[in-house]
Amino acid sequence: MNEAKFIFDNFHWIQDIRYPVLTSFFKIFVFLASEGFYVSIVALLAWVGKRKLAEKLAFWVVCSTIISWGLKALFHLPRPPGLYLIEIDQSFGFPSADVLVFSVFWFIIAYHLKSKIFNVLFIVGICLIAFSRIYLGVHYLHDVLGGAILGCLFGFVATRWITHRQEIILGITFFFFGFLVPERAEVYVAQGILLGLLILKFFEKSEKLEEKIFWRPLVFILGSIGLLFIKVSFKNLLPEGMLYTFFRYALLSVFILKGAEFFTNKIELVFKKRF
Repeated sequence: MNEAKFIFDNFHWIQDIRYPVLTSFFKIFVFLASEGFYVSIVALLAWVGKRKLAEKLAFWVVCSTIISWGLKALFHLPRPPGLYLIEIDQSFGFPSADVLVFSVFWFIIAYHLKSKIFNVLFIVGICLIAFSRIYLGVHYLHDVLGGAILGCLFGFVATRWITHRQEIILGITFFFFGFLVPERAEVYVAQGILLGLLILKFFEKSEKLEEKIFWRPLVFILGSIGLLFIKVSFKNLLPEGMLYTFFRYALLSVFILKGAEFFTNKIELVFKKRF
């Protein structure tokens, strides 16, 4: 506790540079580290034909989420006291889950793009989201440093060392590890998505949509309708609870990565037979 307080005391000057414009700017990173943002990017990639990349991103985002909440429960390091500029829950601070997941997500994309310019943007992005968490008063310096280092480490492992079979083993391990983490809605969501990803990995069958520009808009239309229905309607139809959260998010991940394209393929086949 004293060490954490000492580290934050060195950053009290941040309170002196808080201005409405800066606060509004750094609040953008709250959205860039949100579930809605990651779901949108993964869906976009899956529906433009980059399903393997989308699947890898989704897998490591949810695994990193489970790991980060497990580490929070393990270390029990507090957040800065009473200086928040955004609403947060009363969870522990180390590591910063937002910085960790953000680092994994964009590390994997940077690796696949292999662009020096994007690598620079990636580093700038990590620095900005890390600083935003300190500026908004929700993390200490060591929280965001730990999140960034662990995130880049997981990203390196994900892109260099892990095979398809190893991902399945890791996925099963992290799924059950999630039950050891104290009750967290974020962990239930991550486990649900992970369950859907594991189902896809076990029963994966290559069923590629023919690369015709004509069919891609249909994937987006069907995908968007299905995504909104599962995300919004199912939330209202199904009661609250761990089991229903698992089901809804497992269905969501399967639909995003496979469902929209599957239904488009079926429509394409009907279209070909009739015309």
